[in-house]
Amino acid sequence: MSRTAGRLAQALLAQLFLMLCLLGSAALQAQPLLTLSTTTDQAPSLDLRSSMSLRVEPGPSGPAPDQAPPELREGRGFKPASTADLNPGYTRDTYWLRLRLHNPQPRPEQRVLLLEPARLESVTLYWHGAAAAGWQRSRAGTDQPFHLRELPLRDQAFVLNLAPGEERVLLLRVSSRSALALRASLWQLGPLLQRQQQLLWFDGMLHSLSLGVGLIALLLSLSQRSPGYALTGLFLVAATLYEGSLRGTSFMLLWPQATDWAQRALGVSGVLATLLQAMALHVLLALPRLQPRLARIHQLLMALSLLLILYACVGDYHLATQIANLGNTALAACGLIAGLRAARDGHFMGRIWAVVIATQLLGLLPRYLVLSGTIPYLPLLDYLGTLVALAGGLAVLIGMARHVADERMRYAQGLEAAVQARTAELASAHAELRASDAAKGRLLGYLGHDLRAPLASVLQLARQLQPGADFESNRRAIEQGGRMLLDTLDELQGFARQPEAVLPREALPAPLYLPGLLREVGDQAQALMRSRGQALQLLPAPDLPGVVELDGRRLRQVLFNLLSNAAKYGDGAPVQLQAWSEGASLILAVRDHGPGIPEPEQAQIFKPFHRRASSRGLPGLGLGLSIAQQTAQDMGGTLSLESRPAWGSRFILRLPLQLALESQVLWPTPSSELPADLGEGLAALVLDPCESAAEALCERLLMAGFEVECCSHVEQLEPALQGLARRATPCLLVHEPAMLQALPGGWQALVARWPSLQALACAAAPADEQCLAKPLSDGAWRLSLMAMTANARRAMSRLSTEPQPPAAA
Repeated sequence: MSRTAGRLAQALLAQLFLMLCLLGSAALQAQPLLTLSTTTDQAPSLDLRSSMSLRVEPGPSGPAPDQAPPELREGRGFKPASTADLNPGYTRDTYWLRLRLHNPQPRPEQRVLLLEPARLESVTLYWHGAAAAGWQRSRAGTDQPFHLRELPLRDQAFVLNLAPGEERVLLLRVSSRSALALRASLWQLGPLLQRQQQLLWFDGMLHSLSLGVGLIALLLSLSQRSPGYALTGLFLVAATLYEGSLRGTSFMLLWPQATDWAQRALGVSGVLATLLQAMALHVLLALPRLQPRLARIHQLLMALSLLLILYACVGDYHLATQIANLGNTALAACGLIAGLRAARDGHFMGRIWAVVIATQLLGLLPRYLVLSGTIPYLPLLDYLGTLVALAGGLAVLIGMARHVADERMRYAQGLEAAVQARTAELASAHAELRASDAAKGRLLGYLGHDLRAPLASVLQLARQLQPGADFESNRRAIEQGGRMLLDTLDELQGFARQPEAVLPREALPAPLYLPGLLREVGDQAQALMRSRGQALQLLPAPDLPGVVELDGRRLRQVLFNLLSNAAKYGDGAPVQLQAWSEGASLILAVRDHGPGIPEPEQAQIFKPFHRRASSRGLPGLGLGLSIAQQTAQDMGGTLSLESRPAWGSRFILRLPLQLALESQVLWPTPSSELPADLGEGLAALVLDPCESAAEALCERLLMAGFEVECCSHVEQLEPALQGLARRATPCLLVHEPAMLQALPGGWQALVARWPSLQALACAAAPADEQCLAKPLSDGAWRLSLMAMTANARRAMSRLSTEPQPPAAA
């Protein structure tokens, strides 16, 4: 009994398992049946996503077969289609969509199956119905010529004619090298054609606008000779081609023969548009000059885009487009950074480019999300790219046109200002010409007087020139007088070109020996002083700096003009040249003991061509003080006057005091007036702490034929003299006076060891007249060196005739 019950239970379980399998099989194969009468009577179109089932064949697929595989006809392996499944993005898989339609009406029904987007490459429809003899096939996509399509539409469209009561099974096979985003809908024919016509009209308007703006940019590039306009225009053309390829317009109008280029044109034109936009940004923002580091990165990304264009043309288009999306994003991000940095630096196009790139990134973000399969495809997103590209191109062109307009306005304003300035210059030149004519008339009247006085003094000194003690000083005075004449001629020539004598002249300060310069100015003025029977007293302060930084030529000119003025009005009394320092100022004063200048005339004394009433019969143009004041101002200083009747006049030159190092002083080139054999057989030693000064002194001694050594410390003196004694007789020590004070035993002890040695003091700030002042003037150096050499030879001759003490036993 129990065995029978067990067998009965097993039979029941087997029947139950069989029923469950049958029910499961029926559940897997069940698919909603779309009834036309219940949906399309009230709406022109129907979204088929909820009515379709999906099957995916992984891996690359070949051409579409003539017949659908049997398992697909039977509906095996299909599942309900979700939004994410229908938007896979970039994939090499083949997608099969299955749909069941039923016409319950007693009349035939016609519908159109529309599959979007238009960029799909291979689309094949297999269908089977009661009235059909077996399975039929229809093809669409960019791999089929456009004229073979059932309807002349950009999207894939198939006409379905259902007989009364017919039930039809549809199989739709889709594969593409571009990104997949499937959106199937069922349309009535009339509303579909009307909608497609509206979209074509809207597309045509957008494309015409984009191409028109691009053509305007290209024409502007020819007129303005600007590559930025040309690149912007080419970008708009390439962007229009890309958008047309994306929506099927390019396939319908440009390459309808279904060549391989019909699919590749989409990715190639997209990368090309991004590359042209990047090139326009590169040129208009002047990245190589203003942002060189970022420019190198930008150039690298542009080169990568160019390689991707070539690869998309001849290589793996599917892989090239995926890499191109990343490259385009990197290129846009780099352009955004460049625009932000240019806007920060104040570039006129920086803010425009930053807004354009940021807007494009935000506008194209939904398209990239569709291509990657993140969001479902929407037809309106196709137009967002066109609108963003057109707005960006217009913004760039408007910005460039505004910049050109601003440049032209600034040019016109500058031209107008130049005309006004030129008119004012002509008026001023006319006034100056009239003043110059008047001034030159007076200049010719005084010219002979201003040159006659120096020439007369030179002639007088030449007549008094006789062999004797004053011969050399008179000769030097004549030489200085000749130099004074040359300087006067230079002044008169300069003033003849500019009679007002107010042209600014740039001062050229350099380190110099101030006491030496004062002595040179004094020697130069001696000729004028001697001709008038006057004496020049040089009174430098004991603490006067030895080396300062000044324009030596300008300072000589000012001091000589002041000394010349003092010689004219000094009434034969001594003239004093004083020098001292006060804080940060250097003060030089020229004092005469003449009648003085009345107070009412003191305010006019520095004006050009102004001469006192008491100066009649005296030579001069009345320019010396004017030139001196102008030169003092050029040097950053001032020139003032102190004068009282019966006391005389003192002109005070106040200059900024800037100390300098002695090693910075540039010595003048020595002359070759000394005989080359003056020091033959003799040796000289230079003792100076300044290396450059010691080298200059050694050069002058070598030119006179001496054997020379130099040292910078007292401790080196004795070894240097012993070394010189091996080659010649040491007879001359050219030294800085302060250094001999540190000599053990002093100068007398040194002479006791070297009886023929003569000392010649040479200092930056000499304490007395016997000490030479650096840099050595040619006349003073020649006289001193010849005198010292003669004394040394006499001492050597005397020592050679004196009896020598007996040598110690």
